[in-house]
Amino acid sequence: MKHAPRGPIKARPEAHPIELPNPMKAVQCKATNRQGRRCGKPAIRGGVVCRLHGGAAPQVKLAAMARLKAMQPKALDTLEALMDRDEFPTVQLQASKAVIDWTEGKAKESVQMEVSGDEALIAALLQGRKRAAEARG
Repeated sequence: MKHAPRGPIKARPEAHPIELPNPMKAVQCKATNRQGRRCGKPAIRGGVVCRLHGGAAPQVKLAAMARLKAMQPKALDTLEALMDRDEFPTVQLQASKAVIDWTEGKAKESVQMEVSGDEALIAALLQGRKRAAEARG
């Protein structure tokens, strides 16, 4: 599979590269401060305001999630179209996966480890962990 080329934006002839929207840039908060200037913070995912300007409110979070869920069919359609596409599908694939991850959550990953070595050192580490847990409550 070929990856998308790096470098300058390959824009359509009628569009200037600077005028093209940047899909990777977070949406800027639409709220204004006391001086009347726009807030510079990024909006919450799927929302139009940052956490400090109301994005932490439950009803705003629900509306943002509804907007993201509304994008799921389009993301799934994009994934379906990418199965037949041969040239540079990685950018569209990652965008589609991001929408699904944001709405349904990412797949769980687990790591299994085996520790071997000095038994006294392992016992001391476990004791320290136990004391730290007891101190927390």
